[in-house]
Amino acid sequence: DEVQGWWSQLAALSSSTIVQPASTSTGEDAATFTSRKALDAAATSARGEALALIEKLKAARADAANAAVHKQMSTLELLTHHLVLQLLVQPKAARASLSELPECVAELQRRSDSNGAARVVVKHGKSAKAATAAKEKQKQADDEAQERPALVEVVIDILLTLLVQPSAMLRDVCKQVLRSFADDVNEEAISQLLDVLRAPLVGAEGEDDDDDDDDD
Repeated sequence: DEVQGWWSQLAALSSSTIVQPASTSTGEDAATFTSRKALDAAATSARGEALALIEKLKAARADAANAAVHKQMSTLELLTHHLVLQLLVQPKAARASLSELPECVAELQRRSDSNGAARVVVKHGKSAKAATAAKEKQKQADDEAQERPALVEVVIDILLTLLVQPSAMLRDVCKQVLRSFADDVNEEAISQLLDVLRAPLVGAEGEDDDDDDDDD
């Protein structure tokens, strides 16, 4: 509640305007500076949707019987909290990442519901017809999933946008999230990571040129 109170103050914070009067000694005109800026409408909306998603994750996590899915929901909840904070630092990138999370949560819920449905069929000895219907429903969900990027690919893409920041705390968060999705990592996800490692460092080419000039 205390944290939410801080957020309410930050979100509603009005711009603080500092007026520098004209200087008679230097002849400089009066100037106005904005030292603080409130969250804009898009960031405020994204924050509201993210907080609603967090509540949805909490409820889904409470019902998740599968340990792996439960862990993934927990780390996505943590990731969402940190992306909300990123609205204060990099609002545009944070909004883009937050917009990807609802589908991630929906996919985890489908996994949880699928596992639950299978257990119900076995536990209550449902008829072969009911079992077949459940399998067909799962096959349809699998076919639809093939048309979307894999969940782990979306998650890694979000993590990579955070790892560019020099923050030990964000690196720890990304490690926790990635560990929970380790069993889901596929070839495309590995390629995403390798592409980042292969990318030349900014300024590296210039440093090499300088070294060549020194040798000459």
